[in-house]
Amino acid sequence: MNPVIGIDVGGPKKGFHAVMLDGPRVLAKFRSSDPIELAQWCKDRRPEVVAIDAPCRWRRPGQSARAAERQLNSVCISCFSTPTEEKAQANAFYTWMLAGQALYQALAKHYTIYTGDDRRSSVVVETFPQAVACALAGQHVPAKEKFRRRRELLTVAGIDVGSLNGIDEVDAALCALTAQSFVAGRFKAYGDAVDGFIVVPSVIPPVGAGLSANTAPKPPRAQAPLVGREHSWAQAVGLFIMNFGHLDIAMTGIIEQYAATEKLTSVPSKTLSERIDLVRSLFAGKSEKQAAFARLESQLTEVREFRNILAHGFFHMTQRPDGEIVMGITQASDITRTFSPQTRCVTFEELLKYERRLIELIESLKDFSR
Repeated sequence: MNPVIGIDVGGPKKGFHAVMLDGPRVLAKFRSSDPIELAQWCKDRRPEVVAIDAPCRWRRPGQSARAAERQLNSVCISCFSTPTEEKAQANAFYTWMLAGQALYQALAKHYTIYTGDDRRSSVVVETFPQAVACALAGQHVPAKEKFRRRRELLTVAGIDVGSLNGIDEVDAALCALTAQSFVAGRFKAYGDAVDGFIVVPSVIPPVGAGLSANTAPKPPRAQAPLVGREHSWAQAVGLFIMNFGHLDIAMTGIIEQYAATEKLTSVPSKTLSERIDLVRSLFAGKSEKQAAFARLESQLTEVREFRNILAHGFFHMTQRPDGEIVMGITQASDITRTFSPQTRCVTFEELLKYERRLIELIESLKDFSR
């Protein structure tokens, strides 16, 4: 994948902040108040896609908001309602939107605005950092303390945030991350071709996905000190718990694909179990879909049961029948036989196996929603 660029848009005083990503690395940053200068900077670096935090289309007269903004509001993500061009010209508050429009125009010769087609290169897309943050977190993220929270979410997504200074560069990086998701085909587009699309990641690649054998977490050696083991265990457990939240996003993607519009408004308040029940009901009477989802649901059950062990278990050492001492996690329900040979003890190797299984399940659910 070629590099991508994300741009946070401000008024004349704040200007534009651009961040170029190549995988997890920040390759370059740029700040300017001149849209033509920024467009030339982008052209010189030849990114695959440019993602901009500003409206790509004005609201049409007679509308309360663009389709994309109405759809985001329906899933409890609030955003500014884009005005008509006439209203924007008459109100100083909208100077940043005018700046955004000037940037789209400056890029137009080399990057065309996304209109819902299959192109994944030489495209400019509109995005919205708050919606991106919600996608990364798998839930609604309050705007309070957004610098700290969004920076953490970028870190969890695997982006090196060491060189990002201030909320403007963090938001530009969120835009660039969206561009990466767009190129990979892992995105959700709100809106339509007439009013413009707002693009956000759909299923963020789970933490640890695609790690090679050399970079995946290693099980601790028997002679390692306890603190070393706790660190390695904590990392692996943290990866699993963070990735588990992506199941909610994946289930929501299936619901959005197959459910009637009137059912979508209640989805954000539903638990994972309720979303699974809803999907099951959507395929009642559709034998092929029903059978396919039943296979995924059996995997969901297994992964959820394993998650409960991690969430409600405790760390201890036990002795197997062959005399081997094993360090692992046991359910609290086994407390009466904690050191019994029959006790279920999740080993580090088993934890890594379920981490891989969880990632595969998320990818399967994502494919199911297409």
